Amino acid sequence: MKIPTREYPESYWRRQAPANGISNDLYRERRRQGLSPQEAATRPPRRSFATTPDPNSRRQRCLAAGLSDSAVATWRRRHPEDLRSDDEVIQTIVEHKRQADEREQQRDACAAKGLSYDTIRSRMVREGISFEEALARPIATPQEIGRANAHHFKEPRHV
Repeated sequence: MKIPTREYPESYWRRQAPANGISNDLYRERRRQGLSPQEAATRPPRRSFATTPDPNSRRQRCLAAGLSDSAVATWRRRHPEDLRSDDEVIQTIVEHKRQADEREQQRDACAAKGLSYDTIRSRMVREGISFEEALARPIATPQEIGRANAHHFKEPRHV
C-alpha cells in the first residue's frame, strides 16, 4: 500500500527542504509558525532584492569621498548657519580630515626626533618657515638662549 505524500514523516520533508532551496533555519521557523512539514519544505522562499544604491544620494557621495554616511548630517547639526550645498560641505570635511592627517604625521615626525610638536609649530608661525625647516633646526640649550638674549639685559651706554 502506497503512503500519500501528506502522510510522509517529518524527517522526509526535512531532507527535501534543502533540495527546494529552503535552509534548515527557515524550515524550523516555518514549523514553529505552524505550517505542515510538507508546506514548510515545499513553499518557495520569498525572494528579497536589494535596492541598487543611488549614486547621486548624499550617502553614496559621502561614502565615495571616504566619509561616514552621516558626515554631512553631523556637520549640518553642528553648523546650522552653514548654507552651502552638500558637495561643498563634503569637500570641506575632506579638507579638514586631510589637514588632521597631516598634523598627525607631523606629530609623529617630531616624536621620532624627540622634539615637542608645539615648539616646531611655534617656530613655523613665528618665523614663517616650513615644517621641514623648523624640524631641521636644532633645539637651543638654556645657556645658548641666555647668551643670545644677553644684549637685552645690558645697561645702555650714555655718551
